[in-house]
Amino acid sequence: MAQSNENWLGSWFNAAKDKLKSSEVLESVRKDLEEFGGAVTKGATSVLSSTGSVLEKTLSLDSPDSTANTVKKSFSTFLDQVNTVLNPSPDDSDTEAIMIIEGSETVKLSKLQQIIYDLQMNEKTFTLEPETHLSKQYESWLEIVDDQISDDKIDKYLKSSDVLRKQHGKLVPNSVDEASFWKRYLFKKL
Repeated sequence: MAQSNENWLGSWFNAAKDKLKSSEVLESVRKDLEEFGGAVTKGATSVLSSTGSVLEKTLSLDSPDSTANTVKKSFSTFLDQVNTVLNPSPDDSDTEAIMIIEGSETVKLSKLQQIIYDLQMNEKTFTLEPETHLSKQYESWLEIVDDQISDDKIDKYLKSSDVLRKQHGKLVPNSVDEASFWKRYLFKKL
């Protein structure tokens, strides 16, 4: 019995000694890796710093005649030309402004403002459902917009347009109910 206790105790002692050695080895490896990481970081920082200085001097980034500034100017000019091609300035025929008279003032409208003005002036905008080919889009839109039409937004619309305010006063509730008036207008305004 004493021998089995010694074997058990001996094997336990040997296992503990092996674990102690492996933890010492792991600790040593960890320290070595930390030292290596520190050296690499320090070296990389030094290399990047000196490389940045050399590039700045070589490219003369501060000089207006530098290669980098020339490239920037060329690229900027290229983007301006692309912008001009894709978004040309309006011709004289495109700039024809519509003039309306509200009260004693003459107001000049852009094309978008003219479209919205015409939409608001047309009673059918508010009294008729959207065209049949748009019915699916309208139904889908109604599912989303129902919660988004608030009294605050309606007040804002009414305050922003005399034409809309007049149409609202004229048509609601005699020709169309309040909800339909706004749903039809907002959908057609899209």
